[in-house]
Amino acid sequence: ALRGLEAAVDCYRRGSVEPIPLFPSVSHAVWAGDNPLANWIRYQGGGDGASEFTRLVYGDRSLRELLLMPRRDDDPPAPPGAGRVACFAEHLWGAVAASSVEIPAQEPVAP
Repeated sequence: ALRGLEAAVDCYRRGSVEPIPLFPSVSHAVWAGDNPLANWIRYQGGGDGASEFTRLVYGDRSLRELLLMPRRDDDPPAPPGAGRVACFAEHLWGAVAASSVEIPAQEPVAP
């Protein structure tokens, strides 16, 4: 759990200095290999791209443009060729997954 907490605190500290491309739904989808576009602008409204905070920082940039933002030298380590969004998604969600243990479901005990 310590690794996941360290990554969360690191993201918090970095985000206190500058906006980092870490989004509530899109980042998890990027990390999990799911389609992040489904979480950017949703059919019935909402999504990370519709957030007033995301729009304040990134304006009208498309998700594609954000996904193509190159990783910076001071960003967390990432796989070769990963952009900033993927870099921060891996940094946070990879650490959370690595520090989590799945507990198998138990059969209910009969009285």
